[in-house]
Amino acid sequence: MNYIETSFLRSSSFEYLQTIPNKKISFKLFYELLSGMTDENQFIKRKIQILKAKKLDAYIDWRTPNAIIFNAFGIDAKINCDSDAIKSIVSYISDNTTYADLNENILESEFGISLDRIREHDLQGVNIIKNQVHSFIENERKINSGFNNFFSKGENNFEIYSAVELDKDLFIRELVNQIVKSTNNPIITYPILLNNYDGSLDLYLRCMGMHNNNVILTGKYLGKNDGHDYDHLLYIANDDIVYSNDHIFKSFEEYGYLKLGNNENHLEVQ
Repeated sequence: MNYIETSFLRSSSFEYLQTIPNKKISFKLFYELLSGMTDENQFIKRKIQILKAKKLDAYIDWRTPNAIIFNAFGIDAKINCDSDAIKSIVSYISDNTTYADLNENILESEFGISLDRIREHDLQGVNIIKNQVHSFIENERKINSGFNNFFSKGENNFEIYSAVELDKDLFIRELVNQIVKSTNNPIITYPILLNNYDGSLDLYLRCMGMHNNNVILTGKYLGKNDGHDYDHLLYIANDDIVYSNDHIFKSFEEYGYLKLGNNENHLEVQ
């Protein structure tokens, strides 16, 4: 399928987006648009993008990032309160809603969540990703002090890609640990979850591993919005084509982990 990421939706005309076949968008796209509604001006701009996304002939994966991770280990988490609340707020905003209508009391009473809480959760999620990646990076720096520095984008360097596979396995084990701790269910054990893993997070984890090892070489950490971009990777299958303007997706294409669609000459002025 063709995955439309938030930056590409915002910069492209509806007419061009409609020409892309087999489109897919996600919960994360709507979550990002909602979390940026910090004032009336941003509300107007982002409501336009929400309406554009809703009009697209596209499949919407409404699962949250956490639900996708749980699903990958055989735990049914397809529907949850966050997904239902965001879906309801998107429908609410799609009607003749003004910024004043997004009263915190109304959203709390109607949907159980407010824009402030959405923004808080959004930032919290990004910071958790940053902290996890930075922790792995620091550990690897201690272990691999003599790491080979002769790596450049696009080269099939055996050592760097082997390191990425090692990181992927480490990330899987860390995710299993986190799930066991968070569920506190005696039936959900480390060996069972590890055995249940279906491989659907491999692209996401390889990209994190590539960034991890590239940081070791360059010292460049996650950017301000890179945590959001990593969440989008959870919705992308290995054979999907990604439509995005964000630099981090372009770097992953250069590394050979995903393929970008043609995103040139179809932009609209915002």
